[in-house]
Amino acid sequence: MDCSDSLIGIVDDDAEVRDSIGMLFRTAGISIRSFDAAESLLASSELSAMQCVITDLHMQGMDGLDLQRELTRLGRNVPVILMTAYPTPEAREKARRLGVARFVSKPADPEWLLAEVEALLDA
Repeated sequence: MDCSDSLIGIVDDDAEVRDSIGMLFRTAGISIRSFDAAESLLASSELSAMQCVITDLHMQGMDGLDLQRELTRLGRNVPVILMTAYPTPEAREKARRLGVARFVSKPADPEWLLAEVEALLDA
């Protein structure tokens, strides 16, 4: 699949993480929108166009699991990749039960992350 017409959302309260992931996807020809909070993504006029969301688990306000819950509540069946520097079996299980597409330990390998997003966009 040609992913150049895809739009993904990146949600992380760490600007360096957003910038680095954003650069990876822009280099691959995939459009991104970056947000410093889940609430900002949910308020975006482009939410309905997003085909994948990459989010941090631990953020101020709404966390990554809350974001998955809200996307589901809104009927946005978009694949979510949840990243965390502090993976626990409990968080992994909650993510699985909520329908998170991928649960990833930070720092995520950039090539793996790109391949996973491309696979989710192809699905």
